[in-house]
Amino acid sequence: MNKYTQYELEDFLTDEWFIKWVKKTTWESEIFWEKWLTKNPEKQPLINKARIIIESAHYDEPGYNLKSYNRILEHVLNNSYSFRHPVSRRKSGRKSVIFTLTATMALIIVFSFFLIKNGYRKDVLPSYQTVVKSNEKGVKSNFTLPDGTKVYLNSGSRLTFSQPFKRSDVSLAGEAFFEVAEDPANPFTVNSKGIDITALGTSFNVRAFAGEEKVSVVLLEGKVSVDMKNQRSFDSKLINPGEKISLDVTGGEVNISEIDHDNDYVWKDGILVFGQVSFEKFVAEIERWYGVHVTVNSPPKKQWRFKGRFEKQSLEVVLESARYTEGLNYTINKKEVQITFN
Repeated sequence: MNKYTQYELEDFLTDEWFIKWVKKTTWESEIFWEKWLTKNPEKQPLINKARIIIESAHYDEPGYNLKSYNRILEHVLNNSYSFRHPVSRRKSGRKSVIFTLTATMALIIVFSFFLIKNGYRKDVLPSYQTVVKSNEKGVKSNFTLPDGTKVYLNSGSRLTFSQPFKRSDVSLAGEAFFEVAEDPANPFTVNSKGIDITALGTSFNVRAFAGEEKVSVVLLEGKVSVDMKNQRSFDSKLINPGEKISLDVTGGEVNISEIDHDNDYVWKDGILVFGQVSFEKFVAEIERWYGVHVTVNSPPKKQWRFKGRFEKQSLEVVLESARYTEGLNYTINKKEVQITFN
């Protein structure tokens, strides 16, 4: 993971793990890059630029070969004045700029030749971009996608889609509630941790945070199919309004139950609910919900049994309730929270 902190643009463009993440995201790669970007936020603009270059390539023929693509890029970078290994540190800044521009132009020319040779459709190349909608911890948002679908995006979550918009190419890391615009000819598909959720005119919630073993889909209206692509033995599931499906992304276990209308999707209305969750999940939830960092100085001295429902309440109100029922002591200093137990 540390090697990526030294990467420049051409390094990402020739890194197979990075290219596979952009081209065909899996839940393992999604978790890896999400954690890496959290630790290295200054690299986000560079990652976005690399994603746009790689995402812009759409191939219509099976002639596309990732190894060939990598080999050509590596050849160009190694033979067009290396970005990574300047000839001399004493070279003037002007010469460095000239060499850099030369390498860049060579990369563009050879890359374009490769695309044309492998059946790239000319009318698609300049148009596709990757759009990322993301929220930091403590921030929620809502917006409308180009097809008219309304999205409520939870704290610490990210939605990615292409522009021009394709209803079959939407990716989610975190949690979101979707009110899907009707278009029977073009199903709407959300991919999260290797799971495809496909719907027509539908209202549903998807929860798939990094660090959580399960992905849950809650359906209010319409119908959705759920397909766990990483599990060969998994048959696509169809759920009906009022049902919730939970999928273990590692073990493949599936559970379908009735919706808990007081809990499963009320976050979008500013309601924070704690049910049967561990103390660790309680801490993770308040960090995400309020955008704070929690330090636990001593663990609970008894089994954690805290429950509560808080509608648009402050962090202090939540912690005060936990203090009363669980013996929790706390201090809040801006974005830092200290927790101890009696």
